Amino acid sequence: MDIVEIKVKKREKFGKESAKKYRRQELIPGVIYGIHLNENIHVVVEKKRFWNLIRKGHSEEQHVLKLIIENGNETITENALIQDIQFDPITDEPIHIDFHSVKLDEVVDVYIPIVLKGEAKGIKQGGILQHGTQEILIRALPLDVPPHIEVDISNLEIGNSINVGELNFPDNIKVLTPLDEVVVSIVTPQRYTEEVEITEAPEVTTTEDRESQAI
Repeated sequence: MDIVEIKVKKREKFGKESAKKYRRQELIPGVIYGIHLNENIHVVVEKKRFWNLIRKGHSEEQHVLKLIIENGNETITENALIQDIQFDPITDEPIHIDFHSVKLDEVVDVYIPIVLKGEAKGIKQGGILQHGTQEILIRALPLDVPPHIEVDISNLEIGNSINVGELNFPDNIKVLTPLDEVVVSIVTPQRYTEEVEITEAPEVTTTEDRESQAI
């Protein structure tokens, strides 16, 4: 994975109102943290610059970033992974970013999103595609972390499934997610209906709740 440079600015103001003010200025609040840092670094990044970065691929893909942190006349750098992006549930725009500072010669534990490829045979037969886990926890050096994991579902028929243990990973990546965890399966419409009926409705998170958590 290549290292992508992005400029950020250190911020001194915190709290809900300050966060709203930054967003009105087309800036996204964020925080950089890591075990080798003396303290967390609170920053802002230009929304347009960040959008251009994550829109090059899947919005949740991993990138190794070289953060150029501007603090007045002083500039420092930190290598980091994007740990989390919080999006506004109404506008779908990013409202907060967590950066995990890393050292390139030390392994990290990180979740990698799964991207399904192909059209399953079972869907053409009338089956329903059912997602299992949508991300996999791995351990690797930062530059060995893939942006995503591709899973070919073309040959899946009704009743078939793919587990984590059936996926192929390079030797330099250690999989931490249980190998028997289901990634995707093709089920009959009857079974799908029964499982939907017994699934509890997800808790609704409001914009105000997300903004409060993002500060």
